[in-house]
Amino acid sequence: MRPSKSELIAAAASAVLFALTFPPFPLLIPAFICLVPLAVGVARVADRPDGTLGSAARMGLWFGLLGYGVNLYWIAVALSIFTWLASLGYVAALIWLAPWLALTTAVLFAARRLTRWPMAILLPVVWVTSELVLLHLADLAFPWLPLGL
Repeated sequence: MRPSKSELIAAAASAVLFALTFPPFPLLIPAFICLVPLAVGVARVADRPDGTLGSAARMGLWFGLLGYGVNLYWIAVALSIFTWLASLGYVAALIWLAPWLALTTAVLFAARRLTRWPMAILLPVVWVTSELVLLHLADLAFPWLPLGL
């Protein structure tokens, strides 16, 4: 689970841009470029003969932990007024979302490895598909922060 330096840099760079995409920051440009570092990292791993699916999944996991961790902080802060259990809700959201993003980057890795198509095609297809599935998972759906939509 421990990321390499390059994996962490790709995940953290995307997470910072992802955080700047949503309130309280009124910035538009990060929404269009926030997944670029992550996609470049996954493409580099997929294009290397020794690249592994685990490396791509770790990037997605850390992107999920960092990016959603920063964007969803308000769950613990705002709802703690009502109950201390809000912190558990925050942690549960991260525990659900981070592996989901690990799966998304693993699929992105596999698609790149199998097709060699450019990430400009693969990333939007895989990302939006992942978000659409996440939006329609009944009780486990997560309708917040849909970047691809």
